[in-house]
Amino acid sequence: MLLGCAIAVAASFGASLGAAAQAVAPAVPPSSALQGEGYAALTPARLLDTRPGGTTVDGVGVGAGAVGAGEVVKVKVLGRGGVPATGVGSVALHVTAVGQTERTFVTVYPTGIAWPGTSNLNPIPGMVASNLVIVPVGAGGEVSLYNSDGNVQLIVDVTGWFPAGPRFTGVTPARVADTRTAAKVGAGESLSVQVAGVAGVPTSGVSAVVLNVTAVLATTQTFLTVYPSDAALPPHLESQHRTRQPGGEPGGHRDGCRRQGEDPQRCRFGARGR
Repeated sequence: MLLGCAIAVAASFGASLGAAAQAVAPAVPPSSALQGEGYAALTPARLLDTRPGGTTVDGVGVGAGAVGAGEVVKVKVLGRGGVPATGVGSVALHVTAVGQTERTFVTVYPTGIAWPGTSNLNPIPGMVASNLVIVPVGAGGEVSLYNSDGNVQLIVDVTGWFPAGPRFTGVTPARVADTRTAAKVGAGESLSVQVAGVAGVPTSGVSAVVLNVTAVLATTQTFLTVYPSDAALPPHLESQHRTRQPGGEPGGHRDGCRRQGEDPQRCRFGARGR
């Protein structure tokens, strides 16, 4: 199995984030699904639907049509769907790709910066691809979505937000591991990935990071678990990736890795199969 890993967020809270994408939190007061102090959960609200006849919470960002190869669509997030107009550092978005005409990837990043060269979704024709994305708010209160190849319809729902401040720090996505340039991860093997002190993550004072992990070219049905490098492989499978077919399409997923111990510098990835 080949792995790709991009850091999306550094966080200073201590709870594990592995099941974040599966949680549904009440609106107000926030009962944080990500278990991070200051996180404000929202009733999910649609901010973008490029499909003809689509709807959004306020009628903005509807029916613009498929996003073409190399194109970028900008989405206003501040002041919409329950997100305040000011004081917001990052937003939690559920991003869905449908109707893609070619294998492609989609990147979500703050508006106003250059495309960071990472991916959040890996859609293939005939299948719906979705992922939880946590992204800093960019220029004009917007985030940008980049499509690599072919045409794709994109849907964005906001599920929560983080205030600007020290509890949660969004960073520009950066790739911290890519085994395609090295050896595959074999059955029962693990891979340690340095996260502290790289890609904008401080060397100290950080208790957890959020990663977008992608697995490609698996040779058999398998799962992948992300956990702190100084801990034993957990018996549960909250953070996992299952391939649909050996050697088939990539699977991307948002995962949390809690840093533990006196010198917790890395996250570890364990797999079955290759």
